[in-house]
Amino acid sequence: MELLLGIDKVQDIRALCKVGVKEFFCGYVTDNWINKYNKSQFSGQEIIQMQISPNKRDWVRQNITTYAELNKICIVAHKSGCKLYITFNNPFYPKQAYDDLDLLLKDVINIRVDGIIITDVGFIKFVHDKYPNIKIVLSTCQSVFNSYAVKFFLEMGVKRITFPRHVSIKEMIEIALKFPEMEFESFLVAGKCIYDDGSCRPLHSAGVFCMDQWEYSYHKDNHADFKYNEVQKLMQNEQIFNYRNRLFGGRQNKVNNWTYVGCGICAIPQILKCPNIVTLKVAGRGYSLEEKYSLSRYVSRAIQKALTGADTSDMKMMGKEELGMPELCDLHRRCYLPLDN
Repeated sequence: MELLLGIDKVQDIRALCKVGVKEFFCGYVTDNWINKYNKSQFSGQEIIQMQISPNKRDWVRQNITTYAELNKICIVAHKSGCKLYITFNNPFYPKQAYDDLDLLLKDVINIRVDGIIITDVGFIKFVHDKYPNIKIVLSTCQSVFNSYAVKFFLEMGVKRITFPRHVSIKEMIEIALKFPEMEFESFLVAGKCIYDDGSCRPLHSAGVFCMDQWEYSYHKDNHADFKYNEVQKLMQNEQIFNYRNRLFGGRQNKVNNWTYVGCGICAIPQILKCPNIVTLKVAGRGYSLEEKYSLSRYVSRAIQKALTGADTSDMKMMGKEELGMPELCDLHRRCYLPLDN
């Protein structure tokens, strides 16, 4: 069982390797792409946030922007006994962008990265046809909820599938065991986006407007009045929605020195029973080194604890003690992976 983490600085790799990270992923964008597909918000100023990124990170600083830097990251990762994957996980690419995408592909293949993470079905076919030896990892942004989808992408040449955020552990294991020739990975610690990545189409450069406090009202399609119990259910849903979005009262608040984060360590004992769920993923691109280090160490310790025989209740106790505010574990409001569905 390996630990996968997003990276955006070469100097972070060695420190993160020491706490058990064995796989890294990052975005790669060059000046050619930045200047061709994006504009600065103010005339004459440097572009710091892209309107069109080749991956789902729009801030330029969250990407690797030169071939030399990417090559150095790959060399350091490999010398440290780690793997490096590059993200091309936008939902889709127009045909006219393929020549520029191919320039990026040639760079990442030339430095011998270990694979690329893709969402767009058309781009998967393009890569597999032109570069059949490169390992293709299906992004969580291309949601796979059943065995039929796995079979489809297996036939397209995909070698690893990242489960979407809302698949239960039971469903993950059932799907994975049907395809022993396919590798799978799952998020374990990450922000609790209320929408599945495969259903999220807006550009983040427009702002995280799914988090805004919109003014809205409810209406029945038959224009009838609401009953009391219906209003109560609506209010309950709104409370659950707000708890999921603002776990600590605000996204920047900290509890026990931890920022807002969804946790799935209780699922590790079950995941370990499935040999082809090979990687657990920690979302880390754009995080500080301190945050990445703490999250990675936490997950590594949890994996080792599970490997020595700890069960779900043991993992839950670890989470309650480490993360603080244990009531959130008891109420399942911090839980990242559904255990019972």
